[in-house]
Amino acid sequence: MSVGPEELSAKHEGEKVQYSQDSVARAAQHVADWAERGRNAWGEVPGIEMASCGVGFAEFGARLASAAERLRKHGRDMYAGLGDHAPAIKEQWAQFVDTEEFSRVSFGRIGVQQ
Repeated sequence: MSVGPEELSAKHEGEKVQYSQDSVARAAQHVADWAERGRNAWGEVPGIEMASCGVGFAEFGARLASAAERLRKHGRDMYAGLGDHAPAIKEQWAQFVDTEEFSRVSFGRIGVQQ
């Protein structure tokens, strides 16, 4: 699912800017879903068996296995962090709407027409 600008567009009602809560919720869900898919994909990355590296290469196999695990952990952590942003999207849009309204009122007080 792609969330494009048309789904998050503002509409003007009189002088007040309104944002669709459904659109904001879809955007937040899109980020959460993307993060979940990323975590799952990194979880499916296969490990390296030391024995598959061959006789005499166990040390290299252990180092490769450790490096692969660090990569998987980094990938999972990265997508977990992305998923943590999803709830903040809704809050940020709410703050934007509040700021927009405050700015409109403030500008009106000093005679600035928008």
